[in-house]
Amino acid sequence: MPLCLLAILAMPKCIATPMDAANQAYKEQHFEEAASLYMQLIEDGNYSATLYYNLGNALYRCGEYGQAILYYEKAHKLKPHDRDIAENLAIANSKTQDQITELPQFMVVRWYHTMVQWLSATGWKIATLCLLAVLAALAAMFVLSREVSVRKGLLIACACVMVILAITTAATCSATKNSRSHNEAIILRPMVSVKSSPDHKSVDKFILHEGSKVVLQDSEGDWYKVRIADGNQGWLTREEIGII
Repeated sequence: MPLCLLAILAMPKCIATPMDAANQAYKEQHFEEAASLYMQLIEDGNYSATLYYNLGNALYRCGEYGQAILYYEKAHKLKPHDRDIAENLAIANSKTQDQITELPQFMVVRWYHTMVQWLSATGWKIATLCLLAVLAALAAMFVLSREVSVRKGLLIACACVMVILAITTAATCSATKNSRSHNEAIILRPMVSVKSSPDHKSVDKFILHEGSKVVLQDSEGDWYKVRIADGNQGWLTREEIGII
């Protein structure tokens, strides 16, 4: 048998990728090892909803609920319509201690924010382009048609498509902005004291626990001004939070 053929037969049938190794560690219930391998992939510059989701699962199994929520949120940001991500995020959030009552929102605003999450930024862009194509086709039919009744129907159809197009365009802008923004964070420490000013000696305003979400409003050095869902505000250090 030729030496080259022997060399080929001696080669392993497949070479495991770092992702495969992490997945295998998770399957074998070596959750800390899996989390470490997934984290190394992220530190090497890789990112995807699947990678964040898998890391969230491994961290959840390790009891690191704050970190798990952080990476579920990162995955949800990339794939807001994914059911598995949403369900696991909800389960992880159920482990948090803080019960924060959200400020009431105007119904239309709440509906709009919910609608934006139906699709990813790419999904909304595709929907907008499809509507543009439909509008162009309707406009062409309107120009070519000679019957008054048909032209009236086409005009109404164009008006309806334009209204929907305006909504999808706004949703595209919002989804794109949300995907690129980093104005939310998760508490990673078991318990933190939110300060009245960016100073360790300042007054404690309120307490937050691991896994709670905050909105970042301002920064000063290593401090971030944060707001929670009930409207309360204060300052936390960079080490106490994980930015989504």
